[in-house]
Amino acid sequence: MNSFNHKEGIRIEESIQIKMRTYFSIQHIQSAAIFCRLCQKAENEYDGKFNQGLHTELRAYVTSTIFACVSFLEASINEIFCDATDSQNRLEVLGEDKIKLLSNMWEMSVPRTAAYSITDKYQITLTLLEKPLFDKGTTPFQDISILIRLRNALTHYEPEWFSSYSGIKAEIDNLNKLSRQLIGKFPASKPFEKTGNPYFPDKCLGYGCAKWAVLSCIKFTDEFYTKIGKEPTYNHVRENLQVELPKA
Repeated sequence: MNSFNHKEGIRIEESIQIKMRTYFSIQHIQSAAIFCRLCQKAENEYDGKFNQGLHTELRAYVTSTIFACVSFLEASINEIFCDATDSQNRLEVLGEDKIKLLSNMWEMSVPRTAAYSITDKYQITLTLLEKPLFDKGTTPFQDISILIRLRNALTHYEPEWFSSYSGIKAEIDNLNKLSRQLIGKFPASKPFEKTGNPYFPDKCLGYGCAKWAVLSCIKFTDEFYTKIGKEPTYNHVRENLQVELPKA
């Protein structure tokens, strides 16, 4: 706003600054749900005959789901600490002392740096807030730990030799450690479920995996927000987080 005093020849300038912050965790989890539904669509189009184009499309969607899910997990916990530091009114339910503690620890890079795993960040937050920790041996914590290992295996991928198997050699004997943790948690990828292809990546990376990833993340963060007594940041977009295509 500008004004000019003609009598004294003085110009007064005023400006209004509006600050905004983006919670990208919300975008990540919505992206994961979108990619998940695209996985289902691709598998629904499978007619029993292997199609390289469809297979490439399906694998692109499921890996994108996994990457978006883990990005959501890390962004969500980072946003808690950033809110404690810069936007305390969003965390007022935690109390002034606890907000200050989170802020102080974040300023000291705890658990801010790459030295802390994503799951450690959640456990440290609960410890600082004097809330019950996740049980590491049960779901959803266990599933999230495996999901992060899967993301890491894709990000830092190293090829391995696998043998095709038959009825003589059981599939379970041909699994690496990660595959042993994943098998049975979700249905195999439709194009490979009845083949002798290795479990990872062929049978693993399908719609079942994508659906498991999204639902595990939401279950984990829902439980976290319940523990700290705060409404999830993504509650207003929950209707967008469907992992199945609309019924025809």
